[in-house]
Amino acid sequence: SGAAAAAMAPFDQVVSEYDALQRRREALLAAVAEQHALFVVARHAEENYAERQEYLGSLSHGADEMCAIHEGLTEGHRFYKVVLTELRKASEKGAEIADLREAERASLLRRMNEPPPTFTQATAQPAAAHAAPSSYAGGGASLAEARA
Repeated sequence: SGAAAAAMAPFDQVVSEYDALQRRREALLAAVAEQHALFVVARHAEENYAERQEYLGSLSHGADEMCAIHEGLTEGHRFYKVVLTELRKASEKGAEIADLREAERASLLRRMNEPPPTFTQATAQPAAAHAAPSSYAGGGASLAEARA
């Protein structure tokens, strides 16, 4: 059995080398199969490249439009804040003018309800008393002065 084993030793070496080569061949075939699968997927993906580019372009366009809309809304918001501030100022000024005119109206009605002065009273008063009220002359009385 020792002589037979010695005689078979070169064949055992060839068999072990063959087994190693067979394992390497199987590993290489597995690697080729894996790379082929990746190639098939990549080739299919390449066929859809134009379609993907078009889709990405539409996404990019949509993002640009959204940014433009957002900027327009922001600008519009600022504009209307300014307009609202100006309208409030104009409303306050209008209320002040209305209050002033109401005070002038009340004063005029009081004067109209007073009995007319007699000739001696009218000639005794200075000419300044017959001048137009200061608001008509462009001076305008303040609200506090008109209510006093």
